Amino acid sequence: MKEQQRATYSQREQSHFSLTPKIVVEISDQRTSVSNPSQDAKQVLVTNAYSPGKVAGQFGVEARIVLEVYEPLTMKPTVYIESTIISYLTARPSRDLIVAAHQQITVEWWEDVRSKVDGFISPFVSQEISRGDSEAAQQRIEVVKDLPVLEINDAIQKLAEKYFDALEMPEKARLDAAHLAVAVWHEMDYLLSWNCRHIVSGRVRKSLEEINATLNLKTPVLCTPEELMEV
Repeated sequence: MKEQQRATYSQREQSHFSLTPKIVVEISDQRTSVSNPSQDAKQVLVTNAYSPGKVAGQFGVEARIVLEVYEPLTMKPTVYIESTIISYLTARPSRDLIVAAHQQITVEWWEDVRSKVDGFISPFVSQEISRGDSEAAQQRIEVVKDLPVLEINDAIQKLAEKYFDALEMPEKARLDAAHLAVAVWHEMDYLLSWNCRHIVSGRVRKSLEEINATLNLKTPVLCTPEELMEV
């Protein structure tokens, strides 16, 4: 599992590195051979340079690449967005004051915070938000159409079963254990949910940390949008 995990995470990490390298080049004037530069030759750091030819054209000199440096971009926190977030985001305003407040907070989080994080969903989320009224389901699907979908594999399925049993979840909460497993296996920084019974509860947080400690797995921060208004 760890080898698969590293490979998946490596691909995600690569997306956070600049595709345009900064290139260290050695330049000299046109009277000096690049292969045997004079003492006037020097090394400079050139941004957005793709080839010695481009550098030569830019500086009017001959040049050769000494070193390419791909600088890491600022990595955003990763957030696994569970199904209840999408439901609260797109649902009609509730008459229940607490639910209505959660809906408003979700809208504010989506508008103010989502762009500051890398959000992800899973096939489990897609499965849940596709249920029910077709028009409402289409609204939910439309909202997440641009979010990357994390892969599901046998290791995640086994981890979900372990969580389901260890956390003593009811059968109706089996997919909640799957959400936990996806977020843990993919090493998300946060798992965002309004499911305060089976996901973002104090009991689940404590138990999940204990279970993952024995498995040497990182536990994401389980929280509601109200708890993640700043990143």
